Amino acid sequence: MNPLIRVEDLRVSFDSTPVVHGISFELRAGSCVGIVGESGSGKSVTARSLLGLNGPGATVTAETLAIGDTDLLTAPEARLRRLRGAEVGYVLQDALVSLDPLRPVGAEIAEPLRLHGVPRSQREQRVHELLHSAGVPEPRLRARQRSGELSGGLRQRALIAAALALDPGSSSPMSRPLPSTSPSRPRYSTSSSRASAPAGRCC
Repeated sequence: MNPLIRVEDLRVSFDSTPVVHGISFELRAGSCVGIVGESGSGKSVTARSLLGLNGPGATVTAETLAIGDTDLLTAPEARLRRLRGAEVGYVLQDALVSLDPLRPVGAEIAEPLRLHGVPRSQREQRVHELLHSAGVPEPRLRARQRSGELSGGLRQRALIAAALALDPGSSSPMSRPLPSTSPSRPRYSTSSSRASAPAGRCC
């Protein structure tokens, strides 16, 4: 079976300053891969490279950088937009600042559903299901609340729910997957990732 994600000799620099120095890996259906390194070593930059989100100041080169049959180095922006969320979901690392404080959490999670054409009539129920599956108690209540009303652990789970909103079939990269989950469910992120692996997702 062909790998879902192929990365060979990925190099990323910002204003001629190298940040990622030739990383290579593959992800196959049913597998989970972790990238370990000290702060600033390029873990998050590597993950963002899979979504084309390193910004205009980044220089990205690789022998291979592909998700399925999509060459990420040559794919047009329109293709990358369709890929984000539907094929690859990204869990942001800082739960304290990654959610819009002015919007209800449910609206944040529903945004990728809206962008990918999910009917309004289906979004609310889908948001409640996602929050529940992410281990958030009282999902209907939490969906109406803003991020400032949630603990750090619940914010992290909301980000996980948003990343999985469209049931991405290729991967769900997590930048620091366990930074602030609550003590009551400290292993949620890893157990959730393992549960999703048989369905074809990698992380």
